[in-house]
Amino acid sequence: MVLLFARTAGAILPPGSKSRWSAPHQAYEKAVSAGASPVKPPEEKPWGQVVGYVRDLNGCLVELCSATPA
Repeated sequence: MVLLFARTAGAILPPGSKSRWSAPHQAYEKAVSAGASPVKPPEEKPWGQVVGYVRDLNGCLVELCSATPA
C-alpha cells in the first residue's frame, strides 16, 4: 500500500511496481477506497496466482498479487 501514499509520504518509488498480498481482493478494495484508480479487479490466473491492477495517486500502475504457488 505504500505506493498509494507515495505523494504524501515523500517516498520515491519506481513506476510499475508490484505489491504481494495474502488477500489481493481486499488490498484492491482498500486501495480503491483510499483513492487509487481501478484498472483491473483481481482474478485468478491459470498458474494459480491472483493478480489485479490499480493506478496510485501519482498515476503509476501498481500490480496487487498473491504469491505464486509452489
